[in-house]
Amino acid sequence: MELARHEIVASVIARVKAVGAFAAAAALAFAALLFGAIAGTLALGTVVAAWVAALIVAGCFLAICGIAAMFGVRRMKAPSIAPKETVRTVKEDVEWTRELLKR
Repeated sequence: MELARHEIVASVIARVKAVGAFAAAAALAFAALLFGAIAGTLALGTVVAAWVAALIVAGCFLAICGIAAMFGVRRMKAPSIAPKETVRTVKEDVEWTRELLKR
């Protein structure tokens, strides 16, 4: 039972870290869109039309957000929540008990 609890806790901790990555991605995306969009739009506005500059800057920040979200999804899927090691050891224990009872 202790092994199962340990495996489940490890899986839950990994999921919590993934949720933290999503939260960090959202907060950074918001800050980046506020400050970076203004600065980037003003800088690009000297080269192209202001509306084109705004679209370019917004597209760049959305690409960064997508990368952070993909990282979070990958971290969320990485560890299995099923206690595989516990299932294996319980099966071994059952087999050992059966062999012991046959004697």
